[in-house]
Amino acid sequence: MATAKPETITKVATAMLCAEPDVAQPTRARSASFASVVADLNIGGDPAAKVMALNPRMTFEEFTAQKSQLSERLRNTAQSSVNQAKRRVAASEYSIEICDLTTKSGVYLIALVSRNA
Repeated sequence: MATAKPETITKVATAMLCAEPDVAQPTRARSASFASVVADLNIGGDPAAKVMALNPRMTFEEFTAQKSQLSERLRNTAQSSVNQAKRRVAASEYSIEICDLTTKSGVYLIALVSRNA
């Protein structure tokens, strides 16, 4: 088995570290938390969405039986983020709406958070 020369490995490693000019480098920044996204909302602007994907094998009967419990869990999660955002942004008011979406790929519960003031 032939081994590569050390200088060849160095050239390959160096080439891998240098991206092409039109290739965007991935950022090392962490994605913003949902509370940060809520705090950054504009009054009357687009809402922030938190999505809960449900088991794709869940039947419609199971979904209707568990919908209120799952909606409450999602609302509590969104409310926690709203409470954190209220502490960051003085005199802010938010509304939370929970809706469900059924697609071919499954059922989703969505919490939409809007800033009202």
